[in-house]
Amino acid sequence: MVEDTAPTQREEDIIEAIYRNPHRDQGVTVSELCKALVLAKPTVSLMVKKLQEKGLVTREPYKKIFLTKQGTEKAKAILRRHEAIKEILIKSGTPEDIAELDACKMEHFLHTETLEALMNSLFDPKEKERHNKKQPI
Repeated sequence: MVEDTAPTQREEDIIEAIYRNPHRDQGVTVSELCKALVLAKPTVSLMVKKLQEKGLVTREPYKKIFLTKQGTEKAKAILRRHEAIKEILIKSGTPEDIAELDACKMEHFLHTETLEALMNSLFDPKEKERHNKKQPI
């Protein structure tokens, strides 16, 4: 049986939290992730273990957690989606604080083609080009 290597929503949240941590180059602790995501240590530890198995993070037992190259690329992709969705919501009249909360949820399940269609209908070509320069969504 082949295990699904795509990260779950919660795993993506952990990848994103590691990437957003200002000290990510020195490593992030489980405690820092618990605080950032408001999750219990056992939950975060289990997710980190799964992310290790998927090759997205590295960690020595009871040490700091680092994103692998693959994990960093995944984190960047998640953030690009997040930023694009947030901008779409704001452009559609959603208050920024609500757009931020909704983008956090939508970044995980909005189909790429749907996001592209929304961008095509709401962004002028220069805005769309700016998003595409950040790399494809």
